[in-house]
Amino acid sequence: MTVKDKIVFTFDGEELALDIDAVDTVVESDRFFLIPHGPAFLKGLISLNSEAIAVLDLPLLLLKEKVDLPPPHRLVVVRLENAALALYIGTAPLSFLWKESIEQGRWKEEAGEYSVGTFQVGKREVRVVDVAALMSLIERSIAARQGGKGAGDTLTTR
Repeated sequence: MTVKDKIVFTFDGEELALDIDAVDTVVESDRFFLIPHGPAFLKGLISLNSEAIAVLDLPLLLLKEKVDLPPPHRLVVVRLENAALALYIGTAPLSFLWKESIEQGRWKEEAGEYSVGTFQVGKREVRVVDVAALMSLIERSIAARQGGKGAGDTLTTR
C-alpha cells in the first residue's frame, strides 16, 4: 500500500478513511433526487456544478447502520478519473491522518468487499475504504437499473 494522507470519519466508534487524493470536496446538500426502486444503499442523486452525482449511503453499505438525519446532509465527493460519487456521512465527525503518522503505524492488508485493509496508529484502528470498489458498485447498479427501466420512472426530491 502506498501511504497517503487520509480523511477519516467515525460512525458508532468505527473509523473509516479515504485517501485524500480521491476526495474532491466535502459539501452539504438540502435534498437528494430520489431514484425510484433503487437499491437501499443509493440515497439518490445531487447536482454539483451541473453534474449529476450518485449519493451512496456509506454507513448503511459498510456498517449495515441506517443513519437518517435531517438536512443539511454532509457528503464527501470522491473522484476517480472522470467518475464522481458522493458518500453520505451524515454528521459523522471528520478528521485527518497525515502520512507521517500513518507511517509510524501498522498496516494490515485485508481486502474486504469495500475496503483495502486497516491500519493501526497507536490505539486507533482505521479501515481504508476502497473507492474503486464503490464506483464499481454504483456502475453495476446503474447498468442493472437501465436494463429494467420503466417508461414512467421519474426523479423526485426529498
